[in-house]
Amino acid sequence: MSNSTFLQNFANTNWKNILTWLEDKHKTISPNASNIYNSCDIRYSGFKIANVDCNLFPAGFKNISEDGVARSIEKLKKFINTKKQNNILKNEAKNVIIVSESHTRNIPYLHGVLKLSNIFEQAGCVVRLATFDLKKFKVKFGGQVIEVHKLLQKDGKLILECEGYKNQQTNDLVAKASDGEVIFETCPETGKPIAIIKNGKLPFVADFIVINNDMTAGRPAVLQGADISTFPAVDLGWHSRKKAGHFTKYQQIVEQFATNFNIDPWLFNANFTTCEGVDIKEGTGLENLANSVEQITKLTAEKYKQYGISAEAKTYIKANAGTYGMGVMMLNNAEEVMSLNKHARAKLDSIKAGVKNTSFLVQEGVPSIVNIENSPAELVAYGFNLTPCDFFYRYHPDKDTNNSLNAPGAKFVNLGNFVSMFTENSSEAANLKLTFISSSLAFLACGLE
Repeated sequence: MSNSTFLQNFANTNWKNILTWLEDKHKTISPNASNIYNSCDIRYSGFKIANVDCNLFPAGFKNISEDGVARSIEKLKKFINTKKQNNILKNEAKNVIIVSESHTRNIPYLHGVLKLSNIFEQAGCVVRLATFDLKKFKVKFGGQVIEVHKLLQKDGKLILECEGYKNQQTNDLVAKASDGEVIFETCPETGKPIAIIKNGKLPFVADFIVINNDMTAGRPAVLQGADISTFPAVDLGWHSRKKAGHFTKYQQIVEQFATNFNIDPWLFNANFTTCEGVDIKEGTGLENLANSVEQITKLTAEKYKQYGISAEAKTYIKANAGTYGMGVMMLNNAEEVMSLNKHARAKLDSIKAGVKNTSFLVQEGVPSIVNIENSPAELVAYGFNLTPCDFFYRYHPDKDTNNSLNAPGAKFVNLGNFVSMFTENSSEAANLKLTFISSSLAFLACGLE
């Protein structure tokens, strides 16, 4: 029996028991867990399947299918109700400000923010959009216009700059704008830390904040001292969270899963270690990084030998904090670390917002056998309330099966048959079940971070 057949049979044979185990494990997560949504990248090589990256501030909501939207709304309602039942949110809480990234030129991202906003609205929330740092702007999508304000704090409450202000000139410009055009609005209150007041009252006061900004640059000053719940919690931003922390929890829960179902945990987990105090640009700590790469490559090669896998072991070095595929490089051996050229060092030296990178996750590379349009692909899972709600493929025509596919030029396609995996016993359904298992374990790990 091939390794892929073994995993497929494992998923189909144990499916009902696996769902029960996952449901029971979900009940052990603290009601204080602030993970309102998550995404993770799943690599499937046939001989193993593993979560290789998990994001607490996902940016690809544009790619969720309509069925995925419906499931997301259901799980979002459950998340909000759980917080109300545990007095984390008030019963009447429904006003929400979603704080986005400041990617005003990243139209797919802004389109995703609009879709995220629609999910919250369909879950019964009143939604406003904001950023931490930009003045008010508008974007037009298919005739629908979204307004994004600057987030401010007044007397401990979070408000929106220029809420209620309508600039007729800007409205005229938006009416004539093409799809995806971003128009900034000149606000008469610029420079004043207040919103427009109507009848002596703030026009919109948030009951809770949803952060869709990974906070790589640091803890946002506007949130300091604010008396409001934020989901996810501010401490889960990349200014303090580390990938190694997530993968430690993921490894622990995979081991529990594997023990319960009598299976090798390596089949669902990518080996990893960390290396601190590295200055790639100056060359400091490169020897330690090379030793870490050698350690993980050796562990992978030993597992390949155990299972009769002929593939060459690969290893990734990744920024221990950060997203968007920045600070990531695949290596064949430790020697390549010591011979990194100037361009490669520059790529690894800093991450988003120009933040210097000195901490690395060294992770086993998991090749992908998934293929879309003759290009290597991987499955991306999106979920709410620590539960997978939708899958879609990310594929890249300019990469090979070992490369990171989260790079400029990546393409996306909806999966479309999420539900069928629960009833069918085909090999295709088994592969989706395996993806559901891996992403469920990843999301549970997020709840334990």
